[in-house]
Amino acid sequence: MLIKHEYFSKKPEEYQKLKQLVETNEEANLRLTIQILQSFGLWTLTTRSNWESQKVFLRLLFDLPPQTRYYWSSTSVLDWSFARLSELPNGLSNTDYVQVLDVRHNQLSFLPIELNKLSYLQSLIAYKNQIQWIPEGLGDIYNLKIINLGNNLIQEIPESLKECAYLRILNLYANQIYFLPDFISHFKNLLELNVSYNHLGRLSLAHLPRLRRLFAVGNHITQLSNYWDTLPKLEKIHLHHNQISQIPESMGKLHFLRELHLYHNQITELPASFKNLKRLEHLTLQKNPISDAEKAKIKRLLPHTKIEF
Repeated sequence: MLIKHEYFSKKPEEYQKLKQLVETNEEANLRLTIQILQSFGLWTLTTRSNWESQKVFLRLLFDLPPQTRYYWSSTSVLDWSFARLSELPNGLSNTDYVQVLDVRHNQLSFLPIELNKLSYLQSLIAYKNQIQWIPEGLGDIYNLKIINLGNNLIQEIPESLKECAYLRILNLYANQIYFLPDFISHFKNLLELNVSYNHLGRLSLAHLPRLRRLFAVGNHITQLSNYWDTLPKLEKIHLHHNQISQIPESMGKLHFLRELHLYHNQITELPASFKNLKRLEHLTLQKNPISDAEKAKIKRLLPHTKIEF
């Protein structure tokens, strides 16, 4: 179903008439509204769809501001992005087979508890809001693969989230998080983790066998754990703009690593184990207090790597 609410922003009288029909909640009026929307080319939900679901979507449609985009496709996407919403409409839990919920760029301060009723949800996209916490029930959504809650006001990650066994991407960029809990290691299928621009002082990750991309830029990280050998598939690491002074030996065991960004830190040397990073293509070390002698040593360790000092 693709509905362009912008159509109604130019024809407010038509919008109000249809909204009044829907608010009667009478079946005949609801069916009439759908027929009118179809005649405008604004309603393409198939007749095979459950009638109860169609009624829910119809009510949700007229609960939203006239400028809101509403998208429902064969992949079951609800698109309420850039809609100036301060809260999500009631009835969300009654929608069937929603796989993607996109509510980015709104003014949401919370996500409703009923979100956990969306048992088919695979992607939650809610960045650029004012969300203060992740609802505990999110961990009940077993099929969840992508969580993007960047640019919000979140301070902690609830332990219930570890139940999301199929999680592939976790993006918590630009929040208010001070530490990463140990249960992050439960995300055995995680491919990408973004915790850049938070308040992390220590980065301790372990036992994430499929993790390929790590972003922890612009924190206050001074210490790295020594478990990098338990992250064997890492290909890209972005740790620039922190306060890191020492790189652990175990990072030299990341045999698939292609990019490592460490500029704007307090690093004075790299471990000898870096000679094992045969696939490393790009290493950035600008704005670190590295001596000329150490720079020469690093070049010998990584003769085939593009290095920026």
